[in-house]
Amino acid sequence: MLNASFIAIVLVVAIVLGGGFMAYLWLVKQRQLIVAGGIATLAGMRWREFSRFVIEALQAQGFEAHPDEHNPEQTDLRLTRGGQTWLLSCKQGPKTRVTGTQVGELTDAIRLNGAAGGILVTLGNIEPSARKLAGHVDMLDGHALWPLIDPLLPPSVHNGLHERARAQITRTAALGWLGALVVGFGLAMLLAPEGSRTAKETAAAGPLASAQPVSTPTSAPPPTSPSAAPAPAIAPTVSVSTMPEADQRKQVIEEVGGLPGIESVFWSTRSTLMVQLTEDANQQRVDEICAVVKHFDAVRTSRLHLQPPAGSEARVRFLQCATF
Repeated sequence: MLNASFIAIVLVVAIVLGGGFMAYLWLVKQRQLIVAGGIATLAGMRWREFSRFVIEALQAQGFEAHPDEHNPEQTDLRLTRGGQTWLLSCKQGPKTRVTGTQVGELTDAIRLNGAAGGILVTLGNIEPSARKLAGHVDMLDGHALWPLIDPLLPPSVHNGLHERARAQITRTAALGWLGALVVGFGLAMLLAPEGSRTAKETAAAGPLASAQPVSTPTSAPPPTSPSAAPAPAIAPTVSVSTMPEADQRKQVIEEVGGLPGIESVFWSTRSTLMVQLTEDANQQRVDEICAVVKHFDAVRTSRLHLQPPAGSEARVRFLQCATF
């Protein structure tokens, strides 16, 4: 049965998980999607067009295209910086893995051409073993290269990348909220099952329930004094033939609350009477409670939830005093 506690757990868990997932999507995942889409865009260019963007991006670091840009002896491009020659090697494939062998080939080309150094650019990945052999070779993979080329691309390319990323984020966000609600519902089922509460919740709710004023119906005589514990075999003297159900429920709370060994009592659901005990329940205490409950026709088939005192090793008991 859905109650305020159950709904509160679902909403809190969903908001926390869903909000965290949204933050990840918009702050982290969106950037990853844009970079991945940008790398795919660069990979789809012609090699000469791609290499021109690379050279233009390197101009911010002082590099310029060599008048004799292409070196016929190698598949590398020549750059100049400070009057010295540099070799640029572009590996356009996004699945390329730069190995130590390729770094060694560029290093040999640098030595043969008397160049000051080299730059190896790839849209793929650079293996750790290749980075250890860098020497006079600067290496840029796709994620390091994209921020350099990104400002050089036309606005239409930027808009397309952002629109595609937002569309994918929106679809994923809907699934994320749905998943957060499912998780919240599952936790609520575990933490707030129908008709039961944790000891901490019970301790907090018990005093509130017992503090509520209980009005005695005008049609019923005054209840028995709390100081006199009713015997199990003696039914309450209250006449319930014309008593409304709401008044019967209040009367049950008052009479059960007056029994010895009872700390607090309240209706946790419409069909469950929650009884917080000050000592472990025995058969005599159960008989006393049932004697009260069965006397009221509107609630005589209700379920009892007997909560042992804090620190007790006894188990929570659920039972039904009468059947239909």
